[in-house]
Amino acid sequence: MLKKEKKSKKKLALINSMTLMLGLQLGLVSFILSTFLGKQVSEKGVGWLFLLAYLISFYILIKVHFLIKKYGKSQTFFMFVAVRWISLIGMGAFWFHPVSIVFAVFSLVGNAMLWSTLDVLLEEYSDNGTTGKTRGLFLVVLNTGFLVAPFISTSLIQNYKNGFQLVFYLASFFALIPMLILAVFFSERKYIQQKKKRNKLFFWKEVFNRKDILRIYLASFLLDLFYSVMVVYMPIYLLDVGLFWGEMGKIFTVMLIPFVLIQYPLGIIADKKTGEKEWLILALLLMALSTTCIGFIDVPQVGLWMMLLFLTRVGAAMVEVMRDTYFYKQVGPKEIEIMDFFRTTKSISYIFGMSFFSIILFFSNIESIFFVLGGIILLGTIPLFWLKDTDAFS
Repeated sequence: MLKKEKKSKKKLALINSMTLMLGLQLGLVSFILSTFLGKQVSEKGVGWLFLLAYLISFYILIKVHFLIKKYGKSQTFFMFVAVRWISLIGMGAFWFHPVSIVFAVFSLVGNAMLWSTLDVLLEEYSDNGTTGKTRGLFLVVLNTGFLVAPFISTSLIQNYKNGFQLVFYLASFFALIPMLILAVFFSERKYIQQKKKRNKLFFWKEVFNRKDILRIYLASFLLDLFYSVMVVYMPIYLLDVGLFWGEMGKIFTVMLIPFVLIQYPLGIIADKKTGEKEWLILALLLMALSTTCIGFIDVPQVGLWMMLLFLTRVGAAMVEVMRDTYFYKQVGPKEIEIMDFFRTTKSISYIFGMSFFSIILFFSNIESIFFVLGGIILLGTIPLFWLKDTDAFS
């Protein structure tokens, strides 16, 4: 038993090392990609490219458990990290050419899928008694990488003519390191195949009978919808109000601080003291209010934007850790299909968000997007009042 615990701790440490590298590559690219694509297509067309990428991701996601059963968890994870890595290199090589759009779409697909399969790998070495602590630490490591990267990427773009190319190549380097770690330290070859094929009707009946799974799915959807809008439209909006890339890099760095400061202690609190329900409701209300306020501001004041976007991320950081802590207390490492279902929120949010908000943008201005998003988050909070809280583990 002691040997197994020691092995799990070693694997978790390696997973966190990979997570830091993946957080760096994600942070480098996330806040510049919509602007990069806007140079190839119109600003109104950017959302449709994200929509295409997440339609592909959604299709793969509902099939990914077959890949895991055939090739194993780490091998499937490796596959999608490799897709991301190759796509980043392609975007760097063709940053000046429309063919970069194809690589950008596949980079989004690879990125969406690698986080979903990393979740499965992380759950393998976690236990319910320390879910909040494990997930909190995982998110802190991820967001530590994510925190510093936007400042680097925006500085490169502002100071170098080929700044986008430099960003993509640097991101590809950070994507390569997890591939090497996986190749050396994660050698399982195959997931244990279930003897009986699971009936799809039975699976969906089970999902819809677990009301709290559906409610936490809704919370996850609202968070990912928020992220989708912020990643695609926030950089475009900040450029429109008159901010420069260097100023935006500072804003994004301050904005992301809550993810590093509060997620780990909140995960421990959820394990030992409170559960997750109240934190989720409070966080979503904060997100709804602060997101709505974005639509009222159209001045290039760095300090004001730092404060407002910081508040949005306080709410998002709280939802993120409580969502993951709550969900992974409800499922075990072998419930891969349930985990696959849960992680469809990212793809669904982009599919819904990019189609819905692209239509809004066609008829209205970009400010209206934030008013509508705030209203959706506020309404979506209501069902969580019926969420059955988990008992804190002592």
